[in-house]
Amino acid sequence: MSFTDAEYRSLKYESYSSLKFALETPRKYRKHLASDKYTSKNMDLGTALHHYIQGNDHLVMFEPDLSGIRTKSGVVAKEPKATDEGKKILAEFYANAPADVVIVPPSSEYALCALTENYQNNPYIQENIISFCKPEFTERVFLGDLFGLPVKCKIDGGCESMIVDYKTTAFCGVAEAFRDTVYKYKYHMQAGIYSHLVAQAFDVDPLSLKYYLVACETNDPYDIHPHILDAGIIKDGMELAKTAVERYKAYHAGTLSFHLPITRLTAA
Repeated sequence: MSFTDAEYRSLKYESYSSLKFALETPRKYRKHLASDKYTSKNMDLGTALHHYIQGNDHLVMFEPDLSGIRTKSGVVAKEPKATDEGKKILAEFYANAPADVVIVPPSSEYALCALTENYQNNPYIQENIISFCKPEFTERVFLGDLFGLPVKCKIDGGCESMIVDYKTTAFCGVAEAFRDTVYKYKYHMQAGIYSHLVAQAFDVDPLSLKYYLVACETNDPYDIHPHILDAGIIKDGMELAKTAVERYKAYHAGTLSFHLPITRLTAA
């Protein structure tokens, strides 16, 4: 299924993002529900990278370069976006920008090109990922049931037997270090949910799917490190997803206390 970003957001299904917030404290989750913010600078950069890697760079636009703007006294403005000229240029740019593009700073262009080149030239990625990805699976939406809750997801790419997820990161590092990142940011829960929904669509075992998590370093030299998640990580993610659904249901049933209990901290 194909949806625009606005159409996808309007679907009356929960997502990995909302369930991840359900694992936070009730007050943080309530704040998330009240927010209408769907993106951030880091998320926009990640989306732009997805488009570049997938050959859809026409869906990326760069903000005008304002570095030459000067103040009324003739010196180069330290904050050109705050000047009257800068505000006018940006207002006109955003007013004329198509609704379906992602907009990033002009300084991002080199990084996007370098990351795309490193991705496409990686022989391991060519053999194990690119050669299996199908165009119709790019940004494909899946809808399904997760422990009794209607849930949606949009995968970056893949095929009937594989899911590919691109992650921007400040440091790819070695596998062990990135595994800690996977658990810290709950990427394993995302993998569990996505595997579950894709498997439902094709009536297969979620653990039979290959799940590639491609770490894309946003700092020079812009390394690309592909990882494949094993069944143990996917299982851990599914268990966390189950907990998230339980907390989601408890919150909306009004049975989740907003007062945090006393917990005992012990030595490591």
